[in-house]
Amino acid sequence: IAHDFNNLLTGILSYSDLILQELRPDDPLRTDVEQIRDAGQRAAGLTRQLLAFSRRQLLNPRVVSLNLTVTELEPMLRRLLGPEITLETELEPELGHIVVDPGQIEQVLVNLMRNAADALAANPPWTERRLTIITRDLAEEGVVSFRIADNGPGVAPEMLDRLFKPFVTSKQHGLGMGLSICRIIVEAHGGTIDVESELGAGTSFTVRLPRPAGAAACHEIGAA
Repeated sequence: IAHDFNNLLTGILSYSDLILQELRPDDPLRTDVEQIRDAGQRAAGLTRQLLAFSRRQLLNPRVVSLNLTVTELEPMLRRLLGPEITLETELEPELGHIVVDPGQIEQVLVNLMRNAADALAANPPWTERRLTIITRDLAEEGVVSFRIADNGPGVAPEMLDRLFKPFVTSKQHGLGMGLSICRIIVEAHGGTIDVESELGAGTSFTVRLPRPAGAAACHEIGAA
């Protein structure tokens, strides 16, 4: 069903783009067509999450640098968060490599960032809205970790144990799939994801991913 729905969305998005190419920037219909396209893109994103939820498998694992992934995503993440949120990064210089599907790990990062941005939107406008990405090499545990922490309002204790369940959300909008998809992706890579939160003191998600053994732990595939 998700595949068939995605095929229909491809047609909607393609025709929306064709119409937008024909409309002048000041055409009164342009805003309406852009709304159609944006809604189609959101639906396509949900379809990708449903497909990932059903597959529960790695698609294209390779040895990558988590620090490099964060650095390359940073410009897009800053646009996603907007000027109201301050994004900070604390990347450990000697971070080991991990074997992951790069696209899926990027999806985890983006989903967690969106979740944090939604939480920060509840902060009073006169307070600072801050989000931090921290990477750590836990060699003694054989893992590499990244943590996404915000200074938002926090999550009620009774919600913490349910956050990763499908279709469970504390937001006024959304379907509650983002965090469940994160957990499925992380666990498919042999990792773990945990959440810590305190009302009025923010929330942090920590992802731990296993380091590969041997030479692969030090070099990217194809690197000299």
